[in-house]
Amino acid sequence: MIEKGFSVYSQFGEDGIIQYLIKMLGLANNQCCEVGMSGTLFSNTYNLVENFNWYGVYIEKDKKNFDNIILGHHLNVEVETYGHNLLDNILVNTKLDTNFDLLSIDVDGKDYHIWSSLIKYNPNIVIIEVNPFIEPTKEYINNGTIFGSSFKSIVELGNKKGYTLVCMTGNLIFVKTELLYNTELEIFIEKNSTSLFLYDAIMIDKKQISFSRYIKKNKLI
Repeated sequence: MIEKGFSVYSQFGEDGIIQYLIKMLGLANNQCCEVGMSGTLFSNTYNLVENFNWYGVYIEKDKKNFDNIILGHHLNVEVETYGHNLLDNILVNTKLDTNFDLLSIDVDGKDYHIWSSLIKYNPNIVIIEVNPFIEPTKEYINNGTIFGSSFKSIVELGNKKGYTLVCMTGNLIFVKTELLYNTELEIFIEKNSTSLFLYDAIMIDKKQISFSRYIKKNKLI
């Protein structure tokens, strides 16, 4: 799957993988949402809105991150995991269908909790940030001590919600399991998810995460 990747705006080839999944799954809803939209840089959805005329909803608590985003429906709000600002409650005021095609979550913390709290909406593809420095067999659900949640915990959440992991790029990419049947991607349903884990996470200048397969190797931690 990862060899299908290329980037227009995305960080680790997600743009190409998304295009491949859309084609293989026959998706035609043409709607997406990105939670944690830090401008077009590293966006997993803006290519779809700009170059394929998708309807995009962008949610970001810091309004200045919208400065270079011309297209899409912009919502300057922080998504919470309870109360009025649940993602479900925010999305009901948009034009998104309940089974819209793509949701991307990257908020550097409560990504797991945001997806867990999403009940009314069931996007066909979910891209979610993971902490790649935690061994794939360890459970960790973000509690504020370190960023993100572990591979194991997010995969288990995805499985409970009816999704199958199909790729790790640095983010985890899930597809609604029911869509995989009778396609070439059906093999992922029985695949050991841990085999998709990338072990080459690196930290650049103590602040930016990348993977050695994408850039020249720096300091391994």
